Amino acid sequence: MRRYDDGFESWYREAWPRIARALLIVSGGQADVAAEAASEAFVRAYERWERVKRMESPDGSESLGQCRWSADPAVARTFVSK
Repeated sequence: MRRYDDGFESWYREAWPRIARALLIVSGGQADVAAEAASEAFVRAYERWERVKRMESPDGSESLGQCRWSADPAVARTFVSK
């Protein structure tokens, strides 16, 4: 995996709390499920950082809605995009 020094770390530090809270709600309060889903989402974003960093809202539904962790992606998009 390549290391990106062009904004990923600062974006991660800013976005993690918001995404983790949203996923905690979506998972019905299951902290372990929410943390695993958030970790997966950030790994995927990191792997695609060259494209993700150009998105209007990299921590919104466009980047996280593709994860397979949610049984109802529409619900996930609603919470993550806030």
